Amino acid sequence: MMEHRELLSRRTVTVLAGLVCTAASLIGPLPIASASTPQVAKAKPAICKYLDDQSGSQTFLTAMAKDIKAHNFKALQALLLSLVDSVETMSTSSAVRSTPTAVQAAIKTVAHSDLTIKTQIGKATTITELWKVLENMGKAPGVQAAEKVIGNYADAVCGG
Repeated sequence: MMEHRELLSRRTVTVLAGLVCTAASLIGPLPIASASTPQVAKAKPAICKYLDDQSGSQTFLTAMAKDIKAHNFKALQALLLSLVDSVETMSTSSAVRSTPTAVQAAIKTVAHSDLTIKTQIGKATTITELWKVLENMGKAPGVQAAEKVIGNYADAVCGG
């Protein structure tokens, strides 16, 4: 059996990382206590909580690594399905509706692609089949360009 590292292309990891950040809406940011004097920061748009949630991303990646290590197909499949569901939910949120039209269109392109991916994830019966689905995620028409639009917006508005 192939090692999971060999099954994931660099592109798949990039796409998955972007989706993980988006999916963090399910997990939400963790509060951080500080003993220092609070500084007033410029308020970021609501979409930034979806596009720049490092704690949520880390939680997802930790769960994914645990499921891979344990060869727990069902848990990994459920985790990936929840990721797609959260992207779909996020794509219709008021936070997305408050972004520029090009960003809204890009998010809808990714979410629409995810519906096909969701079906494929649901039909997979092995971890190898799941990896094949993930490797094809970024190959859907328009997804790479959409990811670039979303990434540029996140960098400019959310601090990347």
